[in-house]
Amino acid sequence: MRDFSQIREKLYACEKALIFTHTNMDGDAVGSSAALCLALRKLGKECFILKEDELPGYLSFMVPEGLFADEPPFAQDLSIAVDMGNDARLENRREAFYAPKNSVCIDHHVPPQTPFADARVVDPRCCAASLLVFELLKDMGAEIDKDMADLLYGGIISDTGSFKYDKSGPDAHRAAAELIELGADYEKLSVLLLDNRSLAGIRLEDRAMARAAFVSGGKGIISCVLLSDLEELSARPEDMETVIDRLRSVESAELAAVLKQRGERLCKLSARSKQSCLARALCECFGGGGHDKASGATLEMDPESALAAVSAKAEELLSGSLAASAGERGLT
Repeated sequence: MRDFSQIREKLYACEKALIFTHTNMDGDAVGSSAALCLALRKLGKECFILKEDELPGYLSFMVPEGLFADEPPFAQDLSIAVDMGNDARLENRREAFYAPKNSVCIDHHVPPQTPFADARVVDPRCCAASLLVFELLKDMGAEIDKDMADLLYGGIISDTGSFKYDKSGPDAHRAAAELIELGADYEKLSVLLLDNRSLAGIRLEDRAMARAAFVSGGKGIISCVLLSDLEELSARPEDMETVIDRLRSVESAELAAVLKQRGERLCKLSARSKQSCLARALCECFGGGGHDKASGATLEMDPESALAAVSAKAEELLSGSLAASAGERGLT
């Protein structure tokens, strides 16, 4: 049983809270932070989610209006990090996060060597931050209404791939059942979050698959998506996010990686592995991290250079030249 006592105490004591989640928001980031925001408002707290970037269009249906803010609307007495393993992901919100004396972190990524926030519940074994928030709200005796149940259920199915990833154990299924009993519309959420693709996004995937190359005799597969692809196909940046899942599904590949161009010399790396912890090992080579089998990193390189660098590191990892060091760090 996770101990939420320190976080619970700070949430009850605060009057004004700001919630921070990671950039490039996904379903779990949105679901966990929005549900917690609604719960705190029900408790009479002033609360907003301070965002760094825009909410992806495919997630807009999930969130009631008026939860997100571009700038701090007040001087908060508590900062809350949700689904964010380290403060590097605060980016331009760092000053705002550290403005008050009190801060908490609720997360399920592998924690950094130097933890941030005063009170923390961080469990890398947990499938989703939304599951942690659900447990926290039950621990607090909070009323969980249909909107909150939808948000939490949506967050869980987003990060578990509808319960097909390795951490989708009994606790995830029990929580899903409880949330359905609380009113979560599981059919609608599954369709809109998992089976609702634009034609441009599908064509973008096809282009990335045509560009993909194997490394280490087919044990790894790597591709990239360029800004010019988005323009030519009238695709949106969020359409890049599903490319990694398509790459991961290739039969022989244990490790899949995609580079998503964000600027002339800026690429975002997403990596996935099936059985090993190589996704995190690969991303840590470039200063990133996340989960053992699903991680990310940022490379300040042009796409061609980034692709060469990532391919070389993936080849090393898959060929075993880095296996010993990965094992020493608990990555194998």
